[in-house]
Amino acid sequence: MICKICQSDFPKLARAHLLPDSLKKVAPTSGRPDHHMVEVKLDQERVRKVQTHTWDNKIICTNCDNKLGPYDEELKKFARDWYHSPSRKISDSEVSIGASVQVSGNTDFIKIGLLASLYRCAISNRCTTVRIGDRYERQLSDYFRSGCDVGKMPRFSCRILGTPRVCHDLCGVMTQPYLIKVFGVQIHIFLMFGLVILTKIGNKGWPEKFEILDELGSRPDRTAVTFIPFSNSPFVDQLNRAKFAQRL
Repeated sequence: MICKICQSDFPKLARAHLLPDSLKKVAPTSGRPDHHMVEVKLDQERVRKVQTHTWDNKIICTNCDNKLGPYDEELKKFARDWYHSPSRKISDSEVSIGASVQVSGNTDFIKIGLLASLYRCAISNRCTTVRIGDRYERQLSDYFRSGCDVGKMPRFSCRILGTPRVCHDLCGVMTQPYLIKVFGVQIHIFLMFGLVILTKIGNKGWPEKFEILDELGSRPDRTAVTFIPFSNSPFVDQLNRAKFAQRL
């Protein structure tokens, strides 16, 4: 079997999780059913709950999977610190428009972690919601094979929104990334633990409606999350669908 990163042939490949398996450690279970870690797939009008993180044993080898581990771990730490941030413990009405929450984390490593998740989803037949095209699949294969040099990262940008915890916490819900098109620009969105992470690969600029959101920069120690009321989120429908699926 051929690894899609290193292109080497192996008797068998890794049981690679499309989204980092460590993310299931972010939300405490506390014996409460609404804190049970689930993965939700939003595919057009369908919503379904997955009891364990989706994995694929036909895409990458164990060695390449392990090389992506530090970036998966950084993404998990970022999600965990966001989930537990005291700044989230307010109601919708208390959110100041334009405010941001500072969360610890190396932004470049977080971006590589998101890229790795997008890539695994894109090359797997077990995910139908991510399409980045053959060109970017090849670019990312080369990038991960060469060792993930931050200075050689393919053109990739992120904008991150976060909702308060008290009234509308999504607890242990996260989704596989899914694709939307806005004025011809392809944007893949992750929903996880009250975060809405918008990602874009390539040189096309962001649609004007998203320009008001801060772009994730390059900082070694912290990441800014734009704080918005749940009720004002442009993705409130998707968030509600994810929350509903959590209870299925």
